[in-house]
Amino acid sequence: MNLGQILGILLLIYVVLTIIELIGLHRFKLQFYNKGFKIFRKEIAIKFSNWNYLDGIYSEKEGNYVFIPEMKVGYFVTRMRYYRRYSLFAFSRGIPLTIFGQFIERENKLEIIYFISYRLVVLIFLWLVTWIVLPIMTWNLIGIGVGIGGILFTLFFIYLANMFQQGKMLIISDQISKILKIRK
Repeated sequence: MNLGQILGILLLIYVVLTIIELIGLHRFKLQFYNKGFKIFRKEIAIKFSNWNYLDGIYSEKEGNYVFIPEMKVGYFVTRMRYYRRYSLFAFSRGIPLTIFGQFIERENKLEIIYFISYRLVVLIFLWLVTWIVLPIMTWNLIGIGVGIGGILFTLFFIYLANMFQQGKMLIISDQISKILKIRK
């Protein structure tokens, strides 16, 4: 086997794992909600929330939500959009990353925990390692310059993704509060 075949097999495994994970998340298979990299945590102080009549899956603009009223626990995942227009000037649309998580009500507080997939974290890590290892292997000035440029581009992309997703996470928090009819 040569390097191209190995990379092809690894890419195929990655795509299959991505499809399995996305189907599991969007069908609210709870075993997928315990496997993620925590990116944000928010607590909301509340006086009253309404869990009594919540049943089924709620679909809002940014996410899909499921509630378990007996345990005062819920889960969410950002909505999957099959068609979405992108524009350089419409930054509010954000970068299409799947954020998922859970929310729990305890002691007059609603705790919301946001995750991204470990699969995505591993992919970004391997991408950064590639930009470091390849210039070292070539060991010439052009290769090192390209490696530094690749690392800076990747860090800038991670910064932009974080900035876009923070707005999405605040919208998700507001949607959960609206569905629960929370009084602060």
